Amino acid sequence: MTHFIFAFTAFDSQAIVAYFQEAVEWGLEASAKYLSYLGAIFLVVRLFSSK
Repeated sequence: MTHFIFAFTAFDSQAIVAYFQEAVEWGLEASAKYLSYLGAIFLVVRLFSSK
């Protein structure tokens, strides 16, 4: 979190952009993992409920 504070206290635009790019990439990765997890649960539940 120190990088976050440093980026805004120094007003370094490249550091701010890099920080938000990393945050967006992390968010996309986390949401993709979450959606795949939900999809897997849905498929397993549907598979076992059909019998």
